[in-house]
Amino acid sequence: MLPLIRRTCSAAALLIAFAVPAGAQVTYEFSAALLGSSGASNGTWSGYAVFNWLNSGGSGTGAASSFLTTAVPAGISAPAQGWDATLWANVASNSFTFVNGVVTAFQFGAVSMPDQYTVCANSGSLFNLTPDGLYGCPANYNRIGAFNGARGENLNGIQGITFTETGRGSTVPEPSTWALMASGLVAMGIVARRRRTTRS
Repeated sequence: MLPLIRRTCSAAALLIAFAVPAGAQVTYEFSAALLGSSGASNGTWSGYAVFNWLNSGGSGTGAASSFLTTAVPAGISAPAQGWDATLWANVASNSFTFVNGVVTAFQFGAVSMPDQYTVCANSGSLFNLTPDGLYGCPANYNRIGAFNGARGENLNGIQGITFTETGRGSTVPEPSTWALMASGLVAMGIVARRRRTTRS
């Protein structure tokens, strides 16, 4: 029995070693001091963005796989489609540039439906949040909230929002790795059960 288990474990370990390598994943917390459109929702907007293509301290340009808000100024309601704006009905722009782990440029804009809740984080040029151009995300502008309701905003672009790499990011096992591990354990369980049945 023990030799069989050892052989099964060795085979599983070998398969895992040749599995698809785990992808990079780095997380950045972000924070911005915002003013309310009516003065009633001043405060801090914060959350974190996840980049599956980026290594810690790395460089390059790509999209965030998650852009999640964790805190908004008082008076700003929650969006209908939840706080991860990468999952909203309309993501107009999603591009972040890093140089040696530092965010040097970004353009992220999305609209949640049906409440027309908008997120705008933009250190670059103007872009439209909706195909019809009804809502725009101006250059050097940060905003969150219902477009025609309470929202917080500033006009400081990259100076008005900070991105800090955190310990949340890690190397994540690929689905194929998990599948191989699970199949190895299932095989061991089946063999052990058959041995018990044979002996009884």
